[in-house]
Amino acid sequence: MTSKISNVVNQKKDEFKYFCFLSLWDEEFGPKIIDFFPREKIGDLNKLSLNLFTLYQFFWDSPDKEFQETQMVVPLQRYNKKAIVLFNTIINENIRGGKQPFIISLLLPEFYTEEQLTMFDEVILNISQFFFRNDKVNLSEYEEDILNIIDLIKTEIESPDIDNLENYSYTVAMEDFKAGIKLYQSKNFDEALMILLKVLKKFKQEDHRHLILEVLSIIASIHIQKRDFNNAKNYYYELKKISENLHVKKDIEVNTFMLGFCLYKLENFELAYETLTEINPQETQFLNKLQYYTILGRSLSFLGEYEDALISLQKALIESTDMDVTRQNQKQQAQILYDLGVINYKIGGNKYKELPEKNKDVTFRYFKEAINFLSRAAKIFIELNTKEVLVQLYFTIGDIWEIIQEFEKFIEYYEKAIDVAYKIKNHGKIIKNIRKLVERMDDLGYHKKIIEILNCFFSHEEKHFFIDQFSNAFLRYKLARALLKINKIEEALNELLKSYNIFKEFKRPVYEVRLVLEQLIQTFETLNRFDKAQLYGQKLSKTKKKFENFELVAQNDFSPLGIIKEIWIFSSSASVEIYNFAPESNIDHDLLGGFLSALQQFSLEVSQKKLNQIVIGEDRFVIYKDVGYDFYILGRAAVKENPNLVIKTLSRIHRRFWKEYSDEISNFQGNIKPFQGFTKIIESFDLSLV
Repeated sequence: MTSKISNVVNQKKDEFKYFCFLSLWDEEFGPKIIDFFPREKIGDLNKLSLNLFTLYQFFWDSPDKEFQETQMVVPLQRYNKKAIVLFNTIINENIRGGKQPFIISLLLPEFYTEEQLTMFDEVILNISQFFFRNDKVNLSEYEEDILNIIDLIKTEIESPDIDNLENYSYTVAMEDFKAGIKLYQSKNFDEALMILLKVLKKFKQEDHRHLILEVLSIIASIHIQKRDFNNAKNYYYELKKISENLHVKKDIEVNTFMLGFCLYKLENFELAYETLTEINPQETQFLNKLQYYTILGRSLSFLGEYEDALISLQKALIESTDMDVTRQNQKQQAQILYDLGVINYKIGGNKYKELPEKNKDVTFRYFKEAINFLSRAAKIFIELNTKEVLVQLYFTIGDIWEIIQEFEKFIEYYEKAIDVAYKIKNHGKIIKNIRKLVERMDDLGYHKKIIEILNCFFSHEEKHFFIDQFSNAFLRYKLARALLKINKIEEALNELLKSYNIFKEFKRPVYEVRLVLEQLIQTFETLNRFDKAQLYGQKLSKTKKKFENFELVAQNDFSPLGIIKEIWIFSSSASVEIYNFAPESNIDHDLLGGFLSALQQFSLEVSQKKLNQIVIGEDRFVIYKDVGYDFYILGRAAVKENPNLVIKTLSRIHRRFWKEYSDEISNFQGNIKPFQGFTKIIESFDLSLV
């Protein structure tokens, strides 16, 4: 264990250097990632891009105004990073206003100071100017410039200029120590750090171990305050070793915990767990048990040890009930409840995938427990008026109600979430989830409610630039269908024509334009306007040909599966998952609800050996099963992707999976380990050769 920590502490490579991406606003489909570097997945870049574009609304609040170049620093708590974001435009005569927005985002460690972040301004400006002139960019070409600045900052942080200690007396060092403490207490961290590092060097020269322990504790704490967990980790490791040599139990426990905490923040969850379990929480008299059980539980959760995580977080919850009722304590308790809810949700989801159809009901107890914890968290967040958290919380509760087929509750919580999202102007969340709400309401026959919701949505449309035209057209089609259900045919026709006029301008065909044309033909026939029905029938025929002739484009560098974001492979006879490549869903529980809902709705089609697709929110789920093979693939792609191309891609993946594992599939007895090697194959995929 000690050698593992030592290796992590002494490693030369930083755990995180930077991540840069450029995203262009596509009027038809929303954010389009032009390039990113390094070639590492950090989550859904389209989702992050949409959030950043939406953020620009606070600085540019009307489509009638011209875009202004804007740069800002955005804290990204989910990633424990700060992002320097530059908003700019390129000339494009084919879009409204003639200017097409783009963003350049550089993600950096969150402990970088404002002054240090400004050191990257020239690089970001150079990227912006190059893209403005050329409409393309290779971000890897700027790696050396960015890394040089990072190394300069690293040297500045880790090796500040310390004068020669020859004329630096012990007495002066003690006075400086007192001065450093005062600066630390007044939160002048950078000044305190400069003084205390010099003091530390003198104390080490004099070998005063107790004083070394004291000054190291303050230096480590300063790095925690600056959220520089990498350097803090190194100091707490040194503190832990000194404490053990001095046999000071309190210091051993506190420094061991803080080392585990730093490792947790650096996302080294395995080593964080191993470090934290060196402490016996039953015997400790010095640790905050609430913090201990919380960090231990979250580390276990990230490691996928959900049952153990629940035990630890339940203990944290018990500890939290003994706290004084302060805003900070309430927030901490609400977060524990939220964590307990999400973990129960994940356990239920995993068991749902593992169990055959007839036994899936046993998972509902986990889903209901998740709702219980999340609802308790929501009550506290309402008291705290924490609206941003409430939006996500309500959506998650709604997703779980849908999985257990309590659709009225699903609608109730989605409406709550969208209502709060309007209040805080989180239009990304509204656009993402309103489609799913409308789909479910359509199934239940809530047509008047759909009309009310979508009329409200379109009343906000003119105020917000960053609503992609696909969402605009698709939701107008949904509005038209609801109007037809209550016999408002002329109004429905108006919306259908608006929808079609948007879709027909798209540079590449989308499946939904066929649905709009089919509905237009049917509506004109209802009105006995057969000339119009014939005209749109001709348009439909041309669209189908265009759609069929649209070939599968070459795989881009952004995803090994091309247009497919994720896949899950199931044994048909056993009805259990045998493999998944789901890098986003495995870390983002927002996506879990859509996946489980798709799996649920596809169960009948799979048993009948049919090929089918459904749209859930912003995702298109397509299931591919070939006759004679005892497995099928469920794929997730963006709703805007051509389903024919999704099917072609899945068929190629299907063939490759069978080529690799035909014997294991034919003789499957429940052992899924052999299939896990498919990830390496995916990462080297060339879909044109599959």
